Amino acid sequence: MAEGFAVSAAAAIAAGGGTVHDVAVEAIRVAANSHLLAAFNTLDFLDRGGRIGRASAFIGNLLHVKPSLTLEDGVVAAAGRVRSRRGTLDTIAEHVLGLPTLRELAVIHGRACDLRYLIDGLSPRIARDRIVETTLGPVISTHTAPGVLGVAYRTI
Repeated sequence: MAEGFAVSAAAAIAAGGGTVHDVAVEAIRVAANSHLLAAFNTLDFLDRGGRIGRASAFIGNLLHVKPSLTLEDGVVAAAGRVRSRRGTLDTIAEHVLGLPTLRELAVIHGRACDLRYLIDGLSPRIARDRIVETTLGPVISTHTAPGVLGVAYRTI
């Protein structure tokens, strides 16, 4: 969805008669302001896919840490570590609610049973009809495991 925001914005420029240059500039501008935060139940799938180190996965699972991760320049990075799933989802909601500007928001999940909990946490600031809900596809899901839940958002 973070990439989808750029595609959607570029398509709008193209539909409005913009040049190839205009379309490319808009896609780059939107992509630079699009972000992703996700909560995971387990780190095993990220370990198996080579996205994090084996030691990090072992320690995280041993301590029952529920990490929230983000993508920074195409690399998976820690965004926070909390000992409960609800705490992680609350942290994600607080981050989004604290943004000074928010243009678009999507909640992304892989069969997450607590999807409504996150949406309820976001709805004080964002009308429910403005929150896009989407499920992960099979390729991404092989790296994230069932139950992954996160947000993609665009600022400015």
